Amino acid sequence: MHLESDGAYHVIVDKQLWLTNGPTFFRINGMSYSTSDGSLKQLGKPAAVSGKDSLGQWRGETLLYTADEAKVSVSIRTYETDSGELAIFTQVSVNVINSSSLLDLNLINCVLVNGYKDLNGF
Repeated sequence: MHLESDGAYHVIVDKQLWLTNGPTFFRINGMSYSTSDGSLKQLGKPAAVSGKDSLGQWRGETLLYTADEAKVSVSIRTYETDSGELAIFTQVSVNVINSSSLLDLNLINCVLVNGYKDLNGF
């Protein structure tokens, strides 16, 4: 899996397209921000990242978005497992909103996915 410079991606499983991105939007504190209407802006290009956590060694890419004062980092991590590759999508607030409190991730909804194909039980 790879993030394109514009944030687009697709997931290939067994050499078949399984999942593609859709228009990206966040819903933050009751307000919608979208790349489609320009209210959600991508900052820069995807950056390669890697690390290790409780699931093991991972590699991935991260991308930063901004909507008004909010900045949110979105990443896709992939892990090599005995059963194949595992992908995890994450989002993290990276700044303080209204100079008083951190962005409550419970108030963020993010849609990056356009659709998927049935993987016979997956």
